[in-house]
Amino acid sequence: MKDGRLPKTVKPLNYNITIEPDLNALTFKGRIAIDLIVLQNTDKITLHSLGLCLSAVLLKIGDQAPASPVSIDQCIETETVTFSFAKTLPAKTGALLDIQYSGVLQDGVAGFYRARYKGRDGAQKYACVTQFQATGKSLPS
Repeated sequence: MKDGRLPKTVKPLNYNITIEPDLNALTFKGRIAIDLIVLQNTDKITLHSLGLCLSAVLLKIGDQAPASPVSIDQCIETETVTFSFAKTLPAKTGALLDIQYSGVLQDGVAGFYRARYKGRDGAQKYACVTQFQATGKSLPS
């Protein structure tokens, strides 16, 4: 990976995203389904991801049964996650990558984070905020 750019082996076409915050626990869980096209034969898919716990990953190609990766490698230095599959994904093939994940609502201003405010009753409350600039902290992308 050069200059923070992902390999050009696959191209995302559409993202279907669900994020469910838990303001009491200051956490969130999510699910993302990425429609993609395979541009070059590959057995790996790399996405941006930082600080997320990936609980389930499935890849569906055509009529084939969904496949789980044989390995998942998260790299803090490059803020990426790489899914390696047992079979090569052929070029010019459409696929659906489905990922379930969770994370912590951090104090910082990147990804999906929490912001403190005082409610009408004077009690401290939290809101979930995102600028979706650093998407790897809020969803694998």
